[in-house]
Amino acid sequence: MPYIKFIHIAFLLVPFLGFGAQFDTSQRITLDSTILQEKRTLQILLPENYQSNTSSTYPVIYLLDGDFNFHGVSGMLDMLSNKSELIPNVILVAIADNGTEKYREYMTPNNSNSPGKGNAGAADIFLNYLNNEVQPYIDSHYRTAEHSTLVGHSVGGLFVLNSLLNAPESFNNYVAVSPSVWVSDNAIVSQANKLLGKTQHSPVSLYLSLGDEMQMHQYDFIHELDAKPIPNLNWHFQHYPDENHGSVILIALRDSLKHIFKGWHVPERILEQNTPSATIDYYLTIQKELKIKQPIPASVFHIVIRQHYRQKKQKHYLNL
Repeated sequence: MPYIKFIHIAFLLVPFLGFGAQFDTSQRITLDSTILQEKRTLQILLPENYQSNTSSTYPVIYLLDGDFNFHGVSGMLDMLSNKSELIPNVILVAIADNGTEKYREYMTPNNSNSPGKGNAGAADIFLNYLNNEVQPYIDSHYRTAEHSTLVGHSVGGLFVLNSLLNAPESFNNYVAVSPSVWVSDNAIVSQANKLLGKTQHSPVSLYLSLGDEMQMHQYDFIHELDAKPIPNLNWHFQHYPDENHGSVILIALRDSLKHIFKGWHVPERILEQNTPSATIDYYLTIQKELKIKQPIPASVFHIVIRQHYRQKKQKHYLNL
């Protein structure tokens, strides 16, 4: 690749460093929901480079039980994407609960009774809210990529499984951390038996995880996944015996996101074996696969420039 062309492409891809601190990346907004007939709050975290990289697009992570999980997950994402660059930069949308009982009702499938007071589940209404109010709002107000992930823990994980079974096109990835499969005598397992493999949809992924817990009945759901080939569903399960129900969400989500964005991080030992142009081409390709547009990681850019400089110097010495 000619020198001028290489530098031009490289600088189109390089992140603009040093501007993130001037931008408040966290926003808390309240929307009037027609579907839920109440005011609902979203906590939105944008990448530090959102304002400076005006042509970039970002995958969106929709986080259930948002008030409880926001601070832990946002800190983890800062380390995972912004500082260590193991995954691309993402937009985090944490969805507030509006009270424990209301949250449990909306997280519970309609064929079940919610934990606690045993109210009838209303998951279909809440999924309608996510699909027809929350996602359109986020897509119209922020530079989102065509890449979305729904994350839920415990009864929120049950909602994730129910959403996958009933409306798999809603998201690209489903992360269910220690889902409460036990609710209403494993009713979600019966749903899986009826619905798995019956719906035509685009390829989606499911990431299941479990801490050191005996009563979640998750293996009953896994049995249904194992029992039949399921077109266009890639699923993964990870057991964390050293984590409990409360601690498992951060490590499970971290591992799931690394798998979802596998290939974004390339070890330095491999990068050093590539030519600069090959590395640039690789990141152009993986961005197309992930349906995103972002600069290459800053650490990768530094290696590319160093390699290009060394190669130019070597050619110079050989011509002396």
